[in-house]
Amino acid sequence: MVSLNSFKSPKKKLVADIYFSGNKFSQEENIPEEAVSVVRQELMEQELEVQIHQGVPSLSSKEVANLSIWQKKVRPRQEANQRQQFEANKVVEESTVDSEKILGHQDEIEVKRVTKFRKPPFKLVKLNKLSVGVILVVIGVVAFYSLSHFVFAKAEIVITTTKTNLVLEDKVLIDTNINTPNLNTGVLPGSFFVFKESAEKQFPSTGKATEAQKAKGEVILINNYSTAPQMLVATTRLETPDGKIFRLDSQTIIPGAGLENGKLVPSKITVKVTADQPGSEYNINPCQLPNCKFTIVGFKGTPKYEGFYGISEKPMSGGSSEVVRMVTAEDISQATTEISQILSDKLNKTAEEKFKNLTGAPLIVKGAKATPVIKNLDSDAKVGDFREYFTVKASGEMSVIAFNEEQLIEYVQHKLINQKKENFEFYQKPVIEIINSQPDFVKKTLTLSFKATQEVRYKVSSAEILAKARGVNQKKLEQIFIDTPGISKVHIKLIPYWLNTIPTDVSKINVIID
Repeated sequence: MVSLNSFKSPKKKLVADIYFSGNKFSQEENIPEEAVSVVRQELMEQELEVQIHQGVPSLSSKEVANLSIWQKKVRPRQEANQRQQFEANKVVEESTVDSEKILGHQDEIEVKRVTKFRKPPFKLVKLNKLSVGVILVVIGVVAFYSLSHFVFAKAEIVITTTKTNLVLEDKVLIDTNINTPNLNTGVLPGSFFVFKESAEKQFPSTGKATEAQKAKGEVILINNYSTAPQMLVATTRLETPDGKIFRLDSQTIIPGAGLENGKLVPSKITVKVTADQPGSEYNINPCQLPNCKFTIVGFKGTPKYEGFYGISEKPMSGGSSEVVRMVTAEDISQATTEISQILSDKLNKTAEEKFKNLTGAPLIVKGAKATPVIKNLDSDAKVGDFREYFTVKASGEMSVIAFNEEQLIEYVQHKLINQKKENFEFYQKPVIEIINSQPDFVKKTLTLSFKATQEVRYKVSSAEILAKARGVNQKKLEQIFIDTPGISKVHIKLIPYWLNTIPTDVSKINVIID
């Protein structure tokens, strides 16, 4: 079935909606291109915009035809033209009309009146999918080419120049008493430093000894012999019933006994005593009559032996005998050596840390440091002291002669300037090996013997490279550089990699000269 929407107007154009259906053109099948082309051509001659649909719209009323359609047959090898005329305002009584004359085979045609208009949109040239695709591809290629060559294009040119080494064996004098270098005589200024530090450490005692303590206490001496006083010298021996000896700490006089009704009244005096031998066995309990008393050994065999004696009301205490640590001479010696090394390491570290983060800091070479001098050494123990640990303290200082490495490099290059060929330049810093150093900490000078190796390279200008490179083919440019004196190797990297020409914009060219 074909539905045509149209309306005659000199200023307005309508859209013709065409619907195909029938046995041959079902909704499941595509509309034959021949049929679509024929109908489209005839409608466009009537200045109608054409929209093709598959399927039949729902129609519920009779329609009026207001358009004459010239339709070509669509069957192959048929050239005859037929015309089907639908006069304006003629009512179609049937919902279908014979389409054999129009399409060349039996199908249904239905014509629908248009009651809604619209102005025709601006017409563009209509392209099929293939044409659009080709155009988009061309645009993409052009855009990609432009971006690759003018926006993202970059080049890196690495030039390796001809190099050689110059060698210098010489000596210089570092003098801390001057401020200005003399490159002709090889005298360079230096700096003299004195660093001070202190160190402290606890050390264990390795000696062993028996530490003996004697028991001490008090004894009450009793005179039950005569009314005359009795003097006893220091260290007088007092003996317990089981044979333990205690001695008087000092000289003592026992008062004379009294008389009452003709009978002696014993006198007494309290004295301090110390056990004759160390040990805990002398820590005895109180010794009292009738079972215990102290006798005076010196009176044994005389009448006084029974008349003079002693008792104790308190126990003796403090007696002991145990193995303890003791400080030896070797302990002191080893501690002194170790604390000296600790102090030396600390002084060296202090010197390194002082210049570690300073730009252009003075260089300290091996041999330019004086041996640390120990100014003070003290121990809180001496040989023979019963100590498990003892502490040693030390303080000292170290002298250092340093110099500026850049001035030594300047001297080396000054001496090699005449050996350097024309068109060559110094490349990087020279490698300097210190062969010998002789410091004089009294004069504050340092004599250095050294060997220096300085690399030189052929002079190549970055500006000259850029001038030759911009806009030149990569292969051609490589050959140009290889043929240039002083250049031993060239490597060119282009981004993107498929480019073969150096960019003309010098800001997109990176030149590296090695």
